[in-house]
Amino acid sequence: STGQHDDGIGEIEDLRAVVEWASRQTRATELILAGFSFGAYIAAAGADRVADWQIAPLHLGRLVLVAPAVENYPMSNLMLPDDTLVIVGDQDEVVDPQAMMAWAKDQELRLAVLSGATHFFHGRLSELSAQL
Repeated sequence: STGQHDDGIGEIEDLRAVVEWASRQTRATELILAGFSFGAYIAAAGADRVADWQIAPLHLGRLVLVAPAVENYPMSNLMLPDDTLVIVGDQDEVVDPQAMMAWAKDQELRLAVLSGATHFFHGRLSELSAQL
């Protein structure tokens, strides 16, 4: 993508625009959102707002957050589906793994921890995809 980083504000609007466009182009009724790091914040914030967007007949079906940037963005007040999956590498060098795990626990979200995995899950992508 191009453009300037907008601290999540413009990026959430970009997500809304994509979801609206996809809804007009397809007969989809279920929205699946997933994101990695900053993108996990955008996916979570979008999931929190999707009902307000009133894009009929679309409803949120699934949310997957990989290495969510819980220390850098306001994720604690987001209302997320109970079956949200949070995937964390316990050797993450960018976002504190303990902070991610504590956030997921506080939010009562499903948590998968990949032992030995770093932030970018180098060499572990097959294990990461197996969690889905």
